[in-house]
Amino acid sequence: MPPDTLGLYPLADLSGEPIPYEVIRPLGLAQMPFTDTVSAAISIPATAGLLAIWATNECLISIGGVAAIPAAGIFSPGLMVVPANQYINVDHNAATTLTVLGLREPGGTLFITYVDKWKGMHKPSQFSRN
Repeated sequence: MPPDTLGLYPLADLSGEPIPYEVIRPLGLAQMPFTDTVSAAISIPATAGLLAIWATNECLISIGGVAAIPAAGIFSPGLMVVPANQYINVDHNAATTLTVLGLREPGGTLFITYVDKWKGMHKPSQFSRN
């Protein structure tokens, strides 16, 4: 099976297996305070590849929509939970806004690191170490 050259990691071990998140290329950082009452919006630069997201308290984020607690049994595209004090990585799919809503009082702060996609780094070791 041919390798997928569109999303390989820049580093691989001796057998050619990818080493995820060994090295990243940050493009910038933004922070957004949030509350549990009103969703807050932040613009995402068009140059952002992936979003590495970390929050000080549990929150909902919506990529390209409005963060709000969905009705029971209803699927809400682009909406996800961010656990407190854990990194998650998200592809923003060309959306230019992200909204956040806290799930607990008194709210918190969302930190977003804009990271270049691995394929954008054009490292020779993306494809093979042999």
